[in-house]
Amino acid sequence: MQTYSIGLQMPGNKTDAVPCERLRFFSPTFMGIPLTDHARQLQPSGSIVSRVTAGFVVGGLAVTLSLSLAALIFSGPLSPFLPVAIRVILLGAAVVSVAGALTGSLPGTILVPQSAPAALTALMAAALAGNLAADAVPAGRLCMTVMAALAGTTLCTGVVLLLLGKLRLGAMVRFVPYPVFGGFLAGTGWLLVQGAMRVMTDLPLATSNLALLGAPGIALRWVPGLIFALVLLVVLARYNHLMVMPVLIVSAIGLFYGLLSLMGLSTVDAVSRGLLAPSFASTGWLPQGFAAGGLMVSWPHMTVIFHALPALLVISVVDLLFSASALELAVAKDIDLNRELKAAGVANLLAGIGGGIIGYQSMTFTVLSRQISPDSSRIPGLVSAALCALTLIFGSALLHLFPKPVLGGLLMFLGFSFLREWLWDAYFRLSPMDYGIVVLILLVIVLWGFMAGLAVGMVAAVALFVVDYSRIDVIKHALAGDVHRSNVDRSEEEHRLLKAYGEAIHVFKLQGFIFFGTASTLLEAFRCRVRDGGSAPLGYAVFDFNRVTALDASAVYSFLRMRQLAEADGVRLVLTHLSGAIGRRLEKGGLVDDPGGRVRFFPDLDRGLEWCEDAVLAGVHAQALPVDGLLAQRVRRLFTDPDLAERLMGYLVKQTIDAGAFLMRQGDPADALFFIESGQVTTLLETDDGKTIRLRTMQPGTVVGEIGLYLDEPRSASVVADRPTTVYCLSGDALGRMRKEAPDIAAEFHRFIACLLAERLVYTNAALKSLQD
Repeated sequence: MQTYSIGLQMPGNKTDAVPCERLRFFSPTFMGIPLTDHARQLQPSGSIVSRVTAGFVVGGLAVTLSLSLAALIFSGPLSPFLPVAIRVILLGAAVVSVAGALTGSLPGTILVPQSAPAALTALMAAALAGNLAADAVPAGRLCMTVMAALAGTTLCTGVVLLLLGKLRLGAMVRFVPYPVFGGFLAGTGWLLVQGAMRVMTDLPLATSNLALLGAPGIALRWVPGLIFALVLLVVLARYNHLMVMPVLIVSAIGLFYGLLSLMGLSTVDAVSRGLLAPSFASTGWLPQGFAAGGLMVSWPHMTVIFHALPALLVISVVDLLFSASALELAVAKDIDLNRELKAAGVANLLAGIGGGIIGYQSMTFTVLSRQISPDSSRIPGLVSAALCALTLIFGSALLHLFPKPVLGGLLMFLGFSFLREWLWDAYFRLSPMDYGIVVLILLVIVLWGFMAGLAVGMVAAVALFVVDYSRIDVIKHALAGDVHRSNVDRSEEEHRLLKAYGEAIHVFKLQGFIFFGTASTLLEAFRCRVRDGGSAPLGYAVFDFNRVTALDASAVYSFLRMRQLAEADGVRLVLTHLSGAIGRRLEKGGLVDDPGGRVRFFPDLDRGLEWCEDAVLAGVHAQALPVDGLLAQRVRRLFTDPDLAERLMGYLVKQTIDAGAFLMRQGDPADALFFIESGQVTTLLETDDGKTIRLRTMQPGTVVGEIGLYLDEPRSASVVADRPTTVYCLSGDALGRMRKEAPDIAAEFHRFIACLLAERLVYTNAALKSLQD
């Protein structure tokens, strides 16, 4: 995430987000990445002047940034090699800008060397230089080894970015906790401030050097840079204009030379006082003493790369993806994150070959370019690259005239920007815990270094996951069996018994990832229900895994402990909707389906509840009504006139259905309804893909087919007999005759059907209410 600002105002005319351009299979490619229609992009269809102007503005800033980062990395004992570093980093800046302009998914995206990985690179270079100096390695070999280390980290970063893009892992940024990333960037800000002091004074910012840094001669080097950084911070916070940063830089340079003139100091005097770098005019591409020092890189010392590379990769990948995501919001266009990863990967591979440092997409530079030239074009990126190359070729001899307080002030401004965003701004937008993690990571980086901060950040990421996920209740719903029933239509007597004894069934609908942070909560909820008892002791605990994504070993342990408690208290555990992976994990842990034991597995919640209800009904010894006459008894109870009930039976036709036979088929005309007298039938929905879903099971005393008959619509589902079944059929013709011959019976029959539907609605409302409680 780019946290430094150059006085930008986000575009006000937001446009609808549009998908990235789709490329035909024969589109040309650049190192495996498809190129867009460059001929169209390079034609001056819009204002060529605005595009070139945008390129010159961002190019000038890219040159300034490159100088600052070169001074950051090659400071202290490496400062004699700064001329070589500036040329190499300028070359890398030109390369990444060209590669980004030609391969990015969003025309006009600007790629530049980045300050966040540069701060870590500076630490690596300083450690490597110290090791080499301790072993008395010649200057030429020392320089080549450091340059090789920079190239190696850039190449490795390029390979990783390219692989991430090829594997389409651009969404991985969502898995990095925001405060952890903020802690890394706050630590990067501190490293930039340290580096800025080292650039300006050639001394590390440490407690042992505080007295020396306060000496007048040394303070003259860094106090102007500090003032310039603070001016940038304050002015850019107040004024959002694209020319603020260039004007402030030019003004600072002019003020520097004006003060030199007033003090009567020459550039030679400024060099001797440490305010300017030595002249680059006599310095070639290779450092002095290179030929005498030998051509070979000191490979044994290159192991420092492997210590720094993990942190560099983490900060580069996450910063790149956050920057690209922020750029989507700034320009109101969709960006292909995977393609941006590949573009940055190719850019770093090419820059690494030339010895450049890590660079990738800059949200700040891109928005600045689009402010100057709103139409999407790749020309600004190419012009920026050309300006870096021209500076490299024709202007490198004059680069030493760039005041060190201005270079250091720019670096210090970048560091202050990181720190302000994550120590001040974040205080008002983050929770106390999240803000505490940012501060913790920063303190660890300050006291023990970035690698220690990276380790603490990873631990903090895990801790954040555990804490935040533990706040999500693993029990989505806890329901009693007296109101939450299976999709089985039972007789009135069975409904009464289940309402009276259904609390012996308790349903836990689970959700999310069950792990050590949530498994204990589930175990405690089970314990509480066992101890509570309620109006009925717990007999059946149903755990529905339909919304569970996974579970760990601690969750398996919790279920094993629940089985022990169930055995002690006479409870049956019913586990439903287990996926293959979850079921195998439970079985490996020793929890298996045991029809004769305390644990049962069922494919879905409906069948699990049906089994529990059947067991409850069997346990309370429900008085079975006679098979014959069940319908007659219910009709007599609901009809106000017993004579009308007897006359109704004359319009019904008794039928016997074999097990497996269809009572009705989905899509057939609805020409009758059926009263279930004995046996059992199931309603099945046939989906378009050929699958069959069980909707409901009906037992004696229930009605099926009434909706289609009353609405005169085709059957919406099929009904099949589960076992030999006896039904009474009322056909549409018989219902029509009833209306004509006995309107009083028809009216009473309609009231009878309304009562049945009302009963179903009451049960449905009770179930819905239980889900809201």
